Amino acid sequence: MNRTFLLAAAVVVMPVSEQVSSQLSFDNPKEERSHIFHYKNTLPDPFKPETKPSEPWSQNWMANAQEKIRKSEYHFVWEEKLKAWCTPNRKNNLRFFYDENGFSVEPGRTKIPIGEIDKTTKPDEIKYKTIPGWKVEFGLDKKQVGRGNWQVGENKAEYLTDKITVQYINNNEGMRQNFIVHSPLSNNDELKINFSIKTKLKTYLHGNRLRFFHKQKNVLNYEELKVWDAEGKSLEASIKKTKKNKFYLQVNTKNTAYPITIDPLSATPNSTLDDANQVAAGFGTSVASAGDVNGDGYSDVIIGAPSYDDGANNAEGRAFVYHGSATGLSAIPNSTPDDANQNNAQFGSSVSSAGDVNGDGYSDVIIGAHGYSIIALGAEGGLCISRFCYWIINITQQYTN
Repeated sequence: MNRTFLLAAAVVVMPVSEQVSSQLSFDNPKEERSHIFHYKNTLPDPFKPETKPSEPWSQNWMANAQEKIRKSEYHFVWEEKLKAWCTPNRKNNLRFFYDENGFSVEPGRTKIPIGEIDKTTKPDEIKYKTIPGWKVEFGLDKKQVGRGNWQVGENKAEYLTDKITVQYINNNEGMRQNFIVHSPLSNNDELKINFSIKTKLKTYLHGNRLRFFHKQKNVLNYEELKVWDAEGKSLEASIKKTKKNKFYLQVNTKNTAYPITIDPLSATPNSTLDDANQVAAGFGTSVASAGDVNGDGYSDVIIGAPSYDDGANNAEGRAFVYHGSATGLSAIPNSTPDDANQNNAQFGSSVSSAGDVNGDGYSDVIIGAHGYSIIALGAEGGLCISRFCYWIINITQQYTN
C-alpha cells in the first residue's frame, strides 16, 4: 500500500506625493507653461509588468517598514564562496548554513552588546561581552535521502529528492527542519530518519534530549520530541544513538493516519537576545530623499540599515528605497542596492540623492559604506541594481563598474 509520511524536525532558539500649495500665476509665461503641461499619464500600459500597489499611508508607516525589514533579514542567501545557502537569525544570535549534506549552526556574533542600546547610542558608549565560538553540523544520511534540487523563497528552502523533501524554515523562533517522506522507507511499522552530528562540543543524550556543552556551559539543546498523525493523535517516538555521533529519529507508525509529523526542538538555553524592533540592524541610521528614481512624478525615500545581517556576513548593511505614490510611501521597499558582501561593511551608513548624474531623467542615489560609496542609477522600474548600472567609489576616489 502506498503511504506518505511527514516528519518535522525543528531547530529553534528560545532563545509624497508632492503637492502645489501656491496659486497658479500667469504673470510668468514660463511658470504658466510648466503648470499647464505638467501631466501624469494614468492610463495603464499593457506592456508594462504589474507592480505591487503602495500600502495606504498611516502614522505607523515606520513600524510597518521596520517589521518587513526585520523579516527580510531571515531570508535565504546563496554564498558563492561557501557553495551553500545561509540564513542569519538575529533574534537567537545564530547563523545557519545549508547544503545537500545537511546544515550547520554557529553563533551569529561572539561580541555581544551589554545593556540597552538605541539609535542615539554612540559607538564608543557601547560595552561588549565575548561569548565562545562553536559549531554543530547536522548531517543527512545521503543514501536515505538521495540526490535532489533546491527550491528557495524568502525564509523557506526545500531540498527536493525522490524519496524525501527536506524543508528549512527560518524565522524569529529559530530554524525549523521538516522531513517529508514520499514513500515508506521500510516494510515494517517503524520509521527512522538517520542523522549524524559533528562538533567539538560535548554532546550528551538524556532521554529524548540532546545537549551540547562548551566547557561547563550548555549552549544548544535538541529536545522536546513530539509526534502526531494526521488526526492529531500523539505517537510514540524517540531519539536513538547507534554509535558515536550517529543518531536517528524513530517513530512507531502502526495503525496511524498519514501524514505523520515528528517535531523535536533545538534551543539555546536562556537566550536573551531580542531585536524585535530591529534597533541593532540600524534601520533609520541614515534617511534622505532619493528624488524621483523611477520617474513616476512622486518623490522617493532611501533609508540605510548599516548593521543589517546578510547571509554569512555580520553588519554587511543594506539600503532600502521606498517609492512615493498618491497615498504616500510604500511600506514595501523596492530597489535595495547591495554590493558589500563582507563583514562589517556597514553599507548604508550614509545615503543621499545624487541628482541625475547620467542625464537620463531619473534621479540617482549615493550610498556610503566603510571605505567606499556606491552611486546607483535610477530607471523606470526603480534603482537599477545590476553591476552594469552603478559605480563604486573607493577611498582613492577612482570609479569602477
